Amino acid sequence: MEQVLHLARMMAEMRLAEYEGARIAKISWRKEPRPGMGYGVRFQKHGTRFLRIVCCETKQPLMGEISASLMLGKGGVGKSQSVPKEERILKQTGTTWRCFSYAEVLAFVAAAGDANSIHRQEPAIVPGMLILQELLGEHPMAQRMEIRFFQPLYCEEVVHLLPDKAGYSAMAKGERKFFYCIWKRECSDTRYSRHY
Repeated sequence: MEQVLHLARMMAEMRLAEYEGARIAKISWRKEPRPGMGYGVRFQKHGTRFLRIVCCETKQPLMGEISASLMLGKGGVGKSQSVPKEERILKQTGTTWRCFSYAEVLAFVAAAGDANSIHRQEPAIVPGMLILQELLGEHPMAQRMEIRFFQPLYCEEVVHLLPDKAGYSAMAKGERKFFYCIWKRECSDTRYSRHY
């Protein structure tokens, strides 16, 4: 999906020193920007360990908005989520989604201008924007999507998707890697229209 790649390029053009080693904790995507959002990239919050960036394109065909929350530094994504044994067993019954290759990751970061070394070193961490792009490609009617990351997803890890009450959990090697939910239409009450 060219829209996600375009927005990823806009963010990468900022060339932030803090970005090195940072990992995405959460991505929120909207097909159409919220009212009053103008073109460009802005900081919403900035701290020593946390950064929230909003990126907005207001012209078609690449119009959209992405909000990314980053954990800065070489540390983890945040608190580790242990996966109960029954969920590890469930992963075997989940739908096999995909496995990202190192070549795919390198091609995406080159196209996006992403200079963060965590996506280039081996084992490379799959960029959150690449995951977003792939999920949106499978859900073309989505108006909004949100992804929360718990553990880094590395190249060559096989991802299994498990339906959850409010969306889908993505599992690999017995760990919950991320959770996502999608909305088919815009609505102010997130309890409705959440599943695709």
